[in-house]
Amino acid sequence: MKNRIETYYHRQVEQIIYPPVDLQKFRSTKGKSQDSYFLTVSRLVGYKRVDLVIDACNALRLPLKIIGDGRAKRQLQKSAKRNIEFIDADLTDEELSRYYQRCRAFVFAGQEDFGLVAAEAQACGKPVICYKNSGMAEIVKDGKTGVVFADQSSESLIAGINRLSSLSIDASMCRENAERFDTEVFQKAMQLFVEEKYKQSYSSSEARSKSSRSASWPTRTIMKSHNSV
Repeated sequence: MKNRIETYYHRQVEQIIYPPVDLQKFRSTKGKSQDSYFLTVSRLVGYKRVDLVIDACNALRLPLKIIGDGRAKRQLQKSAKRNIEFIDADLTDEELSRYYQRCRAFVFAGQEDFGLVAAEAQACGKPVICYKNSGMAEIVKDGKTGVVFADQSSESLIAGINRLSSLSIDASMCRENAERFDTEVFQKAMQLFVEEKYKQSYSSSEARSKSSRSASWPTRTIMKSHNSV
């Protein structure tokens, strides 16, 4: 994320504070049964690259649920086979959480700045498969809480899905990984950052004020001497 901001916005990044995830709403259900489907949650627009997820699951004949809506929906539906289900209902957090909890893994092929949905999936104890140049790659611990694939192509994504099947992903590790994005962590980080910047600004202002007073002092002394003559 830092590199993307500095590259595209030409701004120096002092600190990255990640958006928060409500860990009370998105919980792991370790020990409970899960379904075999893969899951992606996204607006259905071109740059999200849901088409790559569809192509990969079509090729591997894997069940996929796509939650979201958008102008590319009809085109995506045309390329999807019977193993793929589209869900465009306006889900509550509780309903969305259940989809995360019961999926085999969360998959995303787009290039995001962060990707809150991936953090939500991890909070529910689920592995994430994502593109290496996406901000989501900062969320996933490759080989431990998910898989990061190299190229933004269906072939590379297929390799990532196959790699995941050879790994043993611990749901509790996924949950623990998501805890660094907890709302309380976010609030503390924001508070510390704002307080630090306030202190720096105050110190700088005080220094300028002292410098200004020092610069004007000799002038006042000369004027006094002149008046007393």
